[in-house]
Amino acid sequence: MRGLSFIDWLALILMVVGGLNWGIYGASNFSVNVIASIFGAASMITRMSYILFGLATLYTIAVAHSFRRAPSPEEMTMLRAPQTPSGPLACPPCP
Repeated sequence: MRGLSFIDWLALILMVVGGLNWGIYGASNFSVNVIASIFGAASMITRMSYILFGLATLYTIAVAHSFRRAPSPEEMTMLRAPQTPSGPLACPPCP
């Protein structure tokens, strides 16, 4: 697993802010848009914010596979196919 870079953190923060904005917007019956309330409904900053939210989401989708944690040695042992027992404690063959 790699550590999060500055761009990763920025994308995460933008996704959270955008998600909260749309959550509040939907929960308020489409009457409260926090980003538009702060920057103005039709301002260039509002439009750029929405573009950045979308780009952050696309970036996160593109690099999401690298965020997964590598399995520990114990987990790797559990993931391996079971071995057929052999030796004195092995089950006798079926007839």
